[in-house]
Amino acid sequence: MKTTVTIKDIAEQLNLSRNTVAKALNGKHVPESTRTRVLNKAIELNYKSLNLKSEKEPVTKYRILLLACKPLNNIKFFSPIIRAIENYCFDKEYDLFQFTYNASMSTFELLQEYIENLAIDGIIAIESFDDQLINKLFKLEKPISFIDCSINYSSFEGSFDVIETSNFNPICELTKNLISKYKIKHFTYVGDATHCLSFQERYFGMLCGLSSMGIQHTKEDDILKSDNFDYGSIEMLKGAIVNLKHKPDCFICGNDFIARRVCK
Repeated sequence: MKTTVTIKDIAEQLNLSRNTVAKALNGKHVPESTRTRVLNKAIELNYKSLNLKSEKEPVTKYRILLLACKPLNNIKFFSPIIRAIENYCFDKEYDLFQFTYNASMSTFELLQEYIENLAIDGIIAIESFDDQLINKLFKLEKPISFIDCSINYSSFEGSFDVIETSNFNPICELTKNLISKYKIKHFTYVGDATHCLSFQERYFGMLCGLSSMGIQHTKEDDILKSDNFDYGSIEMLKGAIVNLKHKPDCFICGNDFIARRVCK
């Protein structure tokens, strides 16, 4: 008759992995509800090795702010990113908050008050490319991770990281492939190449591909209007395309929003 209770026994009864049970019994990080279930079952089964291993190691809880300068829920591109951030914070038992900053509606003082009242420990910034806002954020002395960033990020002074979306090489290779496979010669980039780092990488990637294939290209072949230009207006885009020096065979766009408008 079996008398010794093992981690495997506890895991099977709770339908958990042995690794999860071991972590719970040794005070490692697992969700609190899971730890409670494991410890209760271990006591019920008279698990002999419980002892001091059941003591929970102190877990550092952080309060994270997800900061955006436009509504993200309407943009499918960001859904997987936000879901991953939420899942990670939930697993680590971090508190996650969200603030949508609109310069025409929200003042920085309101954002600052929000951060101070919630005792935010760190910021994840998405679609936050305004240099003035970024420099103000640094004065809060909070660590910041930017998902994409201003093209001027190398000149910033503060505690921050930039998660780049790595667009240069893919666009360069795509451009060369379109030229070699489909004999396309006239390309047009659509978008403000100074809007953010990813826009600039896509533009430079296209230029690199064209140059490596020996195709001449000038700014007159592109639509590089500033953000003040309404890229969402099909009529305005149509006018800009009609006025191009060369009729393009292919468009490289700053993002999928602009690409959809160009297609229409």
